[in-house]
This record gives sequence, C-alpha cells and structure tokens, in this order.
Amino acid sequence: MIKAIIFDFGNVVCTFNNELILEKFSKYSGQSIESLREIIYKNSDLPKRYEMGQISSTEFYEGILKITGLNISKDKFIEAYTNKFMPILSTFNLIKELKNNYKVALLSKY
Repeated sequence: MIKAIIFDFGNVVCTFNNELILEKFSKYSGQSIESLREIIYKNSDLPKRYEMGQISSTEFYEGILKITGLNISKDKFIEAYTNKFMPILSTFNLIKELKNNYKVALLSKY
C-alpha cells in the first residue's frame, strides 16, 4: 500500500531559469550577463553551497555581493533570486489532489 509520494523539485515541481537572475543582477552591477555567469556559476561555489544548505541566506547574499560588485538591497536580491522559479501547474494540481490521501514530500539532491 502506498502511504507517501515524494517529488523532486527541479523541473518536476518548478522549472528555473538562472538567466533571469543574471539579467537582474546585470542591471545592478554594470556587468554583462556573460561576465556574471562566469563569476557566479563557473568561478564560485556559492550557489552550490547555498542550495546544499552549507551557508545561510545572508552568507550567500553577502558572498554574491562581494564577488560581483552588486549594489542591491537584500529585499531586491531575494526578489531577483526567487523569481527564477516557475511552477509547473500540472504538478501543483496533482500534489493538491494527492495530499488528501497520501503524505506528500519534497526531496531534492544537488
């Protein structure tokens, strides 16, 4: 008997687009999207460490500011970073239906 259903997050519950973050950050740093992509995702392990829970949100924010020269408030940073997620409505609807009869959980691995 099935008692619980576990969903992955990335591209199952939500899609995500890091380019949206880079576009916003470019406006606040004066750097190109390509340059920011290189600094943040190729030369830094900050996103990975943050997504794995190894550093706090404040440490992530301060680290990104330090390596990119961003001039952005924490509120604007959070808005830019979280707007990269787009819900997959079919999955959301399925979860709503399933939660009435099953335990539903989210599990994601980096």
